[in-house]
Amino acid sequence: MAEAQLVNPGAAFDVPADFTTNKNKFGAVIEYPQQVDLFQSSGTFAAGDCLEFVASTTTAPIRVKKFANADLGHTFVGVALDASTASGQMVRVVTRGFCLVNVGAATPAATNLAVKSGTDGQAAVSGTVDATLVVGTVWGTFLAAKDANNQAPLWVQPR
Repeated sequence: MAEAQLVNPGAAFDVPADFTTNKNKFGAVIEYPQQVDLFQSSGTFAAGDCLEFVASTTTAPIRVKKFANADLGHTFVGVALDASTASGQMVRVVTRGFCLVNVGAATPAATNLAVKSGTDGQAAVSGTVDATLVVGTVWGTFLAAKDANNQAPLWVQPR
């Protein structure tokens, strides 16, 4: 028996009506691919914050913390799916794929690149995309403008 092929001739693909819930206009959840990894937290941060690694020690594993503006040489890990209210909590982090990221006062638009912000934990919009943009400083691509909660849909793809 042949495989059934789903066809949607002449119609647009279903898209979320609400990016905070990923639900379409009928209330059905639309899932996007994500790579989600589990890390131990170091300090407090909110869901949607950009995170960086904290090196392991003899008494603690590799951990994640809110990306600090002053930490120029640190490595972006991903975006927090869970908030951390104290050090040592296990949190889910989107390391690749779709998520909502905190942007504060930034005004991203679809296709803008996400980079480190002047505000700890937030993503900013890259001003220029040219030969001066340092490799490794781009965190991903914004998919749309921010919402009323100052969060924007982001495709995390560090490069």
